[in-house]
Amino acid sequence: MIDSARPAAPSPPRLLIVGASARAAAFSAIRAGFAPVACDQFADDDLRAIAEVRLAPPDAAAILDATAEWSDLPTMYTGGVENQPDLIAGLQARGQLIGNPVDVVRAVRDPQRVAAAFAESRLPYLEIRTAENPPPADGDWMLKPLYSAGGQGIVRWTDSASTAATLAQPHYFQKRVEGRTCSAVFIAREGVGDVRFVGVTEQLVGEEACAAGEFRWCGNIGPVTLSVGVESMIRRMGNFLKWKFGLQGLFGLDFLVTPDDKVAITEVNPRYPASLELLEFATRLPLLLEHYACFRAVPEDHSIPRCVASPEPVLGKAVVFSRDSVRVRFDFDFATDAPLNWPRFADVPPSGAKLRMGEPVCTVFASGQSSGQCRERVLENAARMLGGPRE
Repeated sequence: MIDSARPAAPSPPRLLIVGASARAAAFSAIRAGFAPVACDQFADDDLRAIAEVRLAPPDAAAILDATAEWSDLPTMYTGGVENQPDLIAGLQARGQLIGNPVDVVRAVRDPQRVAAAFAESRLPYLEIRTAENPPPADGDWMLKPLYSAGGQGIVRWTDSASTAATLAQPHYFQKRVEGRTCSAVFIAREGVGDVRFVGVTEQLVGEEACAAGEFRWCGNIGPVTLSVGVESMIRRMGNFLKWKFGLQGLFGLDFLVTPDDKVAITEVNPRYPASLELLEFATRLPLLLEHYACFRAVPEDHSIPRCVASPEPVLGKAVVFSRDSVRVRFDFDFATDAPLNWPRFADVPPSGAKLRMGEPVCTVFASGQSSGQCRERVLENAARMLGGPRE
């Protein structure tokens, strides 16, 4: 008698994700056919629904200890870790790093080095000053921490900023320019060949509806279309960053588009960018799998689940921050297939969690037929959420 039973499908390979927030990358990992395990600062409910999670301790050595049982797994890092070279070095020493090595990260996170390289190649980069050479406090410059993410610690450099907490940590100054704040995403493979240009999103910064500080990143809208000249310049910069600094895999480039349609680069992010999940739903491509393949061979029998199509051509996400100290109350159930479906909200803290003023409450999503319509809808959702889940 012939047994017609089909063999069980192989379990998806596991992938360790470490970062300030691992949820978006963990969802991307599932869309790319991986089973994520995670270590981050929040351990939100929707992350716990789809992955084994460790709450990140406060320093690199403790994070390495907390993830020691997963040390044999391929490991990638997300936002915030680019400012922790000791942590990247520790993850790299395990021999399973799916991301840029520590020497590359140090180079592209050094504003002086990046500015000098861009100037040498006659590429536009905002003028910078070191802490030892401060500019006039006339409001035409930004005071920025060297080791920060998401716009935290950035203040306008005026006389009133002389007591800013940022001055007590490593910092620098960057010329202030008005313009549309955007992020480009690239994927770079080692060796000969151009960098893959994935797309551009517009950043949400300092939105009142999100209770975000003046210069704090609070989301993205996209994909957005740029002029031919601006997009050509951005593509050129992506290739330049690969060849000059050795960037591989996913990386992001933050920039301004000025009113006269010029480009002004503000920052390089050598890791999984927060905007990627929007581009994945827009393209229906498992982009994290391409990131993985830049560092390690993907098995031929690797299986990729199919995610749903995005509801409209322009997609948005907005991070909502707490206006005061509150205890949040969420009563939602999360399905294990949530990463494959266009979400309404994400990054949901455990019900009853106490949040301090300025801490993230959750992320909300929306879509639209245009970037303007999508922005309006996602900010409406953010404002509605601020008035909701609290006691």
